[in-house]
Amino acid sequence: MKDRSWKKALSLVLTFALVFAMPCVTSVWAVEKVDYVYGEWNKDTNTVEWKTGTAVNCTKITADNQQWGNTKSEEYWYVAEGDVTISSGVNVTGSVHLILADGCDLTINGGIVVPNGSSLTIYGQTPYGEVDGNTGKLTVAGGTGNAGIGSSSSDDVTITIHGGKVTAAGGTNGHGISGAQITISGGTFKQIRPSSDTPSLGYLPDAPREPEYATFLSDTYGDLTVSGRYQFRITSLDGSTPVMSVSNGNFAVSLARQSGNEYFYVLTCTGEPGSMAIVYMNGVFFLTATVGDTFSGVVSDTNAPFTVSQGGSYQFRLTAAEKPTMAAGSPSFTVAYVGNEGKDWFFKVTAIGKVGDGCGFYVNGQKDPVSIAHIA
Repeated sequence: MKDRSWKKALSLVLTFALVFAMPCVTSVWAVEKVDYVYGEWNKDTNTVEWKTGTAVNCTKITADNQQWGNTKSEEYWYVAEGDVTISSGVNVTGSVHLILADGCDLTINGGIVVPNGSSLTIYGQTPYGEVDGNTGKLTVAGGTGNAGIGSSSSDDVTITIHGGKVTAAGGTNGHGISGAQITISGGTFKQIRPSSDTPSLGYLPDAPREPEYATFLSDTYGDLTVSGRYQFRITSLDGSTPVMSVSNGNFAVSLARQSGNEYFYVLTCTGEPGSMAIVYMNGVFFLTATVGDTFSGVVSDTNAPFTVSQGGSYQFRLTAAEKPTMAAGSPSFTVAYVGNEGKDWFFKVTAIGKVGDGCGFYVNGQKDPVSIAHIA
């Protein structure tokens, strides 16, 4: 029998050569250098500062890229170019960065799932304020009951949008975007929540208005349950006044105060426990609020801080189905019931303390004051 050992050796050599040559083959799907833009918040000037960066060796998104990232402790960079459609959703693992190249149109059916411990950051190639028809687009549709982008378990999920035109639609009863920390500093973002079994809540229709520029940042994103009242801090990014509104009478909205480009809106429960309303920012769906199990059931005509001269008085009008109670949080003010007209109940507070004293006023024993006054 002939010695065939040389053939076995040659076979092993060819096998190793093929294995080590594979990175060269897959590198066809990598883009060596990709420029992108991102915004950083400057606390001194209260503005977003735009900066540019360059990513090296980005993985180019293809129709079969359903897994972005691999290890939660690692960073991964991807770039979308041209028209790409992923039909069965994407799973994110680790710190994933996605660049939407100018002119790209990336569509993902089935959502982008970002589990706890992972993050997704989306960039464009055009700074905020210069978004035009050539800016990269991302359109995501979540599965039934799931968010378009994010996760239903979002205790440790971070999602940041720096650019591009992003549209995220949740599945039935799902959010467009869901995460513990969501920052939108540029590009445009449109969130769609399809009609559910309770269309009276005012969910956006399947074809909502065109998206607007990201003109504000909020300290709160995602649906919430409110017991009594809840305060939002809304930061204007372009100098315009952000406007908060609600879809029905289950909540009342008031602007408590303004400090520079920061606006503090208060959401107050007026409906029954379990009732809901849609909260809009600048006329666009923002989140859903639910009245908690315990709430004051009272609407005050005053939520913003105010001053009263020493020895002077101020009168509150509290609207409620039954007579509420009001108490002062310090001996610097007294509270007296004046009377009522139908469901409007009037309480007079009088400043008896020293100049500079402050006091919170509490309705129906709530832990948070309905308003705060100082003696001038």
